Amino acid sequence: MQNYKKRTKNKPKRIVETYLEPYEKRLATFFVSYVPRFIQPHYLTAIGFIAAALSGLSYVFASRNIWMLWFASFFLLLNWVGDRFDGALARYRQKVSNFGLFQDHMIDVFSIALLFLGISLSTLTYTYVWLIVAILYMLLEIQVVLRALVDDEFVISIANFGPTEARVGLIATNMLIFISSPVSFTLLGVTVALMDIIGIVAAIILLVLVVLYPFSQDCSRI
Repeated sequence: MQNYKKRTKNKPKRIVETYLEPYEKRLATFFVSYVPRFIQPHYLTAIGFIAAALSGLSYVFASRNIWMLWFASFFLLLNWVGDRFDGALARYRQKVSNFGLFQDHMIDVFSIALLFLGISLSTLTYTYVWLIVAILYMLLEIQVVLRALVDDEFVISIANFGPTEARVGLIATNMLIFISSPVSFTLLGVTVALMDIIGIVAAIILLVLVVLYPFSQDCSRI
């Protein structure tokens, strides 16, 4: 018990190995140096959360006006700004704290829930597969946080993919739906939309990661 308490005082090492991370890192270095002093890291966290909620709401209203997909994409971009740069700003100003890390991850969970709930409530989908995606994403998040507790390594990326790549994929899906207009397919006798198919693929990938991640090479050395 004594060793455990001593270990948890350390800040987990942040490990990000994604395709877009080199570009994000350079952008973050530039961004944080120009942020006015009155803007605090938790302001960006709040912006990211509000943007996720508004993106989910935009999906709901996209049922009536397909142009709302542009707003959904814009708020996804704004969510990325808040989620990606709040921690970078905190590290730049040396204001990283355990409470800040806890708060950031909790808000991330609520952001994902609101975003995927909005997609599920829209008529862009015929199923509730995106709620399953949200549950699987949270299970993966729990595994990542547990690893950070026992190994002092907070691994944000898996197989060179992370939250930013997921946002890019979702924005690309929005544009594809906007260009092609909402269309439906019949899959195994069930009517599904393009957003359902994307959700099914995402759910399968996340399910594989949730099941296999504890047995991966990175976790086997814990």
